[in-house]
Amino acid sequence: MEIASGTYPTAMVKERFSKLNSMHLEYVVGCMKSNSQKIGNIKKYVLAALFNAPCTIDGYFLSQVNYDFPQFAGR
Repeated sequence: MEIASGTYPTAMVKERFSKLNSMHLEYVVGCMKSNSQKIGNIKKYVLAALFNAPCTIDGYFLSQVNYDFPQFAGR
């Protein structure tokens, strides 16, 4: 399957999507709300965002916590 300009085995794509939960969906919707750029192909954008959500969510929230609480960053 082709997702985000990459080709992945169908089994891997199914496995990654099966790991999605409501937190991932909220994360993707929140990222879309904060996006100020025009999205050309919304279907491909959402597909790529959901596909990548399990891999990117932890880093996103860690950076948010580090920003909100800099006194605890790097500990």
